[in-house]
Amino acid sequence: MPSLEPGSIPPDILPREENSRDGRPLRPAGRIDGAACRGARAMLGISQTDLCRLARCGRNLLNDFERGGHVPRASSVARIRAALEGAGAVFVDAGDGTVLVGVSGRSRPGTTAGPSEGR
Repeated sequence: MPSLEPGSIPPDILPREENSRDGRPLRPAGRIDGAACRGARAMLGISQTDLCRLARCGRNLLNDFERGGHVPRASSVARIRAALEGAGAVFVDAGDGTVLVGVSGRSRPGTTAGPSEGR
């Protein structure tokens, strides 16, 4: 898995300015939340078990984070985010506090799991 720093999205992946809601350029999102994590994982087809392995975190921690029951330490969120970005997820700040989630054309199918687990 390529090592990306959390929040360091290659500029050619970011949406163009005309795609922003208010005409301002879109920027990489800051800290992601559980909904963004769950959405990215679903788009990539990665199970909770596989993401836990990639991010070196526990299943309970990830499950609680995704359902909004717990906010993990910043270091845990950074590992989760780095694992998702390494698999092709893109997190963008919409400028209104919303984190937009997408998948780049560079997503790595080899990191995906079967359709049933962790969804």
